Amino acid sequence: MSEIRRDRLHSQYVLIAPERMRRPDTLAAALAKATLKTCPFCEGNEAMTPPEIHAIRENEANAINWKVRVVPNLYKAVQIELEDHSKLTGMFESIPGVGAHEIVIDTPSHSSRMADLDTIEIRDWLSTIAMRIA
Repeated sequence: MSEIRRDRLHSQYVLIAPERMRRPDTLAAALAKATLKTCPFCEGNEAMTPPEIHAIRENEANAINWKVRVVPNLYKAVQIELEDHSKLTGMFESIPGVGAHEIVIDTPSHSSRMADLDTIEIRDWLSTIAMRIA
């Protein structure tokens, strides 16, 4: 279970998320090794991710032909399911790490760069981010 700790002496907060130790060392290294057939973020591999939370597409959920896709992070730093139980341990005050940890997949091809996207693709990506953080 993750928690947010507050150092009362320095008034600083830190997120402690032991669950994240299960994730790959670096996403960049994992994606570099991935091929189109093994990359969970590429179009056609929708079954390799948890069910989507949101997508911009014209057909049914969790299928191909999407423009932007949002899925839960498998290696969550925070969780929606936790109850809010604050505690005080010595100098540290802590609360459970409650919240949503999602991945916004901005394009069906992870090799695309922002500079390669047209204005409609950028609009779709930014509107998805705005909707998810609102």
